[in-house]
Amino acid sequence: MVPLCRVAAGCIVVSCSAFLLLLLERRGARWLEALFGAVIGMEAIAMSVNFFRAGVPAKEVALGLFRPTLPGNAIVPAVGALGALVMPYNLFFSSAVVMSRRPSPPTRGRVREVLWYHRLETPLVLLGTFIINMFVICVFATGFYGTDQEIGLQSAGDLLAERFGSEFKLFWALGLLAAGQVSTIALTYAGQLIMAGMLRIEVQGWKRMVCTRMVALVPALAGKFALATNASNSFDRLNQMLNVVQSIQLPFALIPAIHMAANRAIMTPVFATSKFLTTFCSLIALAVVSVNGYFLVTFRQDNLPSGAGVTVGWAFLMTAYYISLAYYAVSPTRLHSWVSKTWLGPRLHRAQTSVAVAGSATARAAGGLVTWAKGINWRDPESLLEVHL
Repeated sequence: MVPLCRVAAGCIVVSCSAFLLLLLERRGARWLEALFGAVIGMEAIAMSVNFFRAGVPAKEVALGLFRPTLPGNAIVPAVGALGALVMPYNLFFSSAVVMSRRPSPPTRGRVREVLWYHRLETPLVLLGTFIINMFVICVFATGFYGTDQEIGLQSAGDLLAERFGSEFKLFWALGLLAAGQVSTIALTYAGQLIMAGMLRIEVQGWKRMVCTRMVALVPALAGKFALATNASNSFDRLNQMLNVVQSIQLPFALIPAIHMAANRAIMTPVFATSKFLTTFCSLIALAVVSVNGYFLVTFRQDNLPSGAGVTVGWAFLMTAYYISLAYYAVSPTRLHSWVSKTWLGPRLHRAQTSVAVAGSATARAAGGLVTWAKGINWRDPESLLEVHL
């Protein structure tokens, strides 16, 4: 029970501290960016100290970077890493960061300069994230590869202390704390940007954070307590599957972003992406979709019971998933244009007309009902029997 209380206390501490850090928003975007840099720097330093003190074989690491291998049983961690590194909301968050650097006056040359620096900043951030994750993986691979120990977030600190010393546990805790703060604040701002930009819903930061924290923490803590009796790291596997779900959701954010960036009506011919860049990004999206498809097939084979019902149900879900992606890939406007030229076009037009006529008739009937209700003297019971048109 004590470890569970520690987990609950840790969640509360991270959420409360994130509230305090969000107060920097009042000082401007630069202060918040400086906070992000400081926290990420602390995370990088903490993880790099463990990396260089653990005796990681640098030659093998370099060889693995340039000639990677992926065993068949590593598909779930690989897809989970994709979802954790390139979270869907990060696409919108990174795009909105440009608005904090809006030049004044917004001349074409100055806008191009801002975009150039942003294009330089984004891959550098991803590179830093990759290096931090590499530090973590290499430390645990050096200390525990080939052993029968099942390592999760709850046991990782103690195992590091036993294998390398208590200092490793301290730096590991600092790195996790920094990672939690960055994730919490970034997710809060991404939610604000999506709600304000797409749904036109303006919500104060602290209210939004309370809602998102409750939605995230209550199921997480409930799952932790529910899985407390299981000796294995079931909660860690659940967390890994959540990262996998993010990878499956990633194309739904990536494909519309590619469409919008290439749309000359939205971006203007000056700032719309070139055909080469659009094709390159489309190939990346296709690779993500292919990896997700391979994962879905292997997950069905390895984790779900065999049977016709399960197979048909899983095939139906995969078909719906890929039809939805194809719909976004083609774009709704282009798909409507294609369909209008086929034999379905006139039939769909007649169906839309019928729906519009029915809606208009319903609106007229509702208007007449309102007029009738207004003409009644509700204080006189006899007037309720009269018909007002």
